[in-house]
This record gives sequence, C-alpha cells and structure tokens, in this order.
Amino acid sequence: MRIFLVFLLGALVSLSHAATLVSAEEVSKDKSSRLILDVRNADEFAVGHLPGAINIPHDKVTGDDPRLKNWKDKPVLVYCRSGRRSGLAADKLEQAGFSKVQKLEGDLPGWEAKGYPVER
Repeated sequence: MRIFLVFLLGALVSLSHAATLVSAEEVSKDKSSRLILDVRNADEFAVGHLPGAINIPHDKVTGDDPRLKNWKDKPVLVYCRSGRRSGLAADKLEQAGFSKVQKLEGDLPGWEAKGYPVER
C-alpha cells in the first residue's frame, strides 16, 4: 500500500507540470524568441549543449537569478538529459511566477536524435 501511495503521489506531481512541451523542430526554427536553459551540471554542459543555451544547474534555478529576471513573461525553454531535472526546474520557475515555461520534448537526446547541432 505504501508503495502505491508513493507511486500515486509521483504521478500527481508529474501532472502538476504546466510547462508546455515544445518539439526540437519548433526550437530549431526559432531559437531567438526564447531563453534556452540547460539545467544539467557544468561538466555535462561543457560536453555539449543546444546552441545559445545558458547553464544553470537545476538545484540552482531561482526566480531571483539575474540571468532570468527579464524572462518572467517570455518563453523559457528548459532541458536536461532525461527530463527529471528539467521538470524540477520548470516547477521552480512556475512557482516563481514565470508564465511561459517550456520543456524540450525528448530533452537533449531527442534534440541530438533529430540531427540538430550541439555546441561544445
């Protein structure tokens, strides 16, 4: 029973993500209208990231970060490797009042699978 409740709670938390899923195709066509936020750690970011992305690890994402202050009402696209950290970061941004939080569908592996460029 306890395992079921933990599973149910996890499912409800995942449903609370209001971030809009955005495809790699859409992002590749228009990167300039959104802030691209890689929420992996600095070492992962250095290995490769979306062109133009900034790096703020998910556990450091806050609404008070000066790099984010002008983006509260503009699209902010978050991604990581698997979706877990980007979900956590998206929640933090939404709780801080960011109104247009987006998540990259498939995260970085999805981007790479489509053959889109990665900066190093």
